[in-house]
Amino acid sequence: MKKLTILILTLTCSVVMMAQGHGLSIGVKGGLSDWKAKDVSNSSLGIYAGLDIGYQCMWRTQQEIYIGLRTGAGIAYQTGSYSVAANSQFTNTDYYGNQMDYSIRADVKADTKQLNVDVPVMFAARIHGFALNIGPRLHFPVYDTYKQELSNTNVDVYYPRYDVPIHNDPLFAKWNTDDMKSEGHKAQPTVMLSLSAEIGYEWALHDWYAYGNEQYIGLQLFVDYGLWGAYSKNTSSMMTVEPITVAGQFPEIKVGNIADAGVLAKPLTFGVRLYYTFQSTDYSGHGWKRGRR
Repeated sequence: MKKLTILILTLTCSVVMMAQGHGLSIGVKGGLSDWKAKDVSNSSLGIYAGLDIGYQCMWRTQQEIYIGLRTGAGIAYQTGSYSVAANSQFTNTDYYGNQMDYSIRADVKADTKQLNVDVPVMFAARIHGFALNIGPRLHFPVYDTYKQELSNTNVDVYYPRYDVPIHNDPLFAKWNTDDMKSEGHKAQPTVMLSLSAEIGYEWALHDWYAYGNEQYIGLQLFVDYGLWGAYSKNTSSMMTVEPITVAGQFPEIKVGNIADAGVLAKPLTFGVRLYYTFQSTDYSGHGWKRGRR
């Protein structure tokens, strides 16, 4: 892995040094966000808005055909809502030492808000005004809040020693009404990886005979699909029950946040990106010449 990392960095640096064009861009993005995964039973579209500053290095393969790399940093705000079926199974003991097997189920609806810092590393192509960027993008949430609500709750307790099943009896597990609705922070991954694509067209603003100075306005459609995420915490169960230590205890069900459910929710965002690019080309020290119109 270390050798592969060094190789990738070496190749990237080589591409940057050999590029015929180096450019900076600033863009604004707007669209919709969603959550998709096998664990998500239902989801609702949220809003997405962002700002990005990019750097690109390009080299020419043919007249008006350039390929290269695009990177940079951006910040984006997104909202979303999704529902999952949470299931917690664990074993407790009562004050006599008897084994108690718990199975707790609930439908959990979560409304989320995030502010992410994004870092893309994308292949870039420019072909007669057609502009394409595609590659991985890292997302680092700097602000993450959630509101969740539980419904369709169910508690089953089984005593193996006596072969006795118990269903929704508050003597063995009682729901706290305050936990049925809750809110907090950091329910989403601390870092996420997505596959991103941007496709559209660029319009030149410069004089084609102005040597070494190119300016463009671009409009692209974009889509980011989440592939992977790392959580800061991941407990064994979203819903737990304190052990019964004395008679008449009425143990309460403790409810964690949506991240504790082990949900592998993947964000999906899509929309439109409008940007301005300034690019310098044909550095005389490199001896390259751009074709004239």
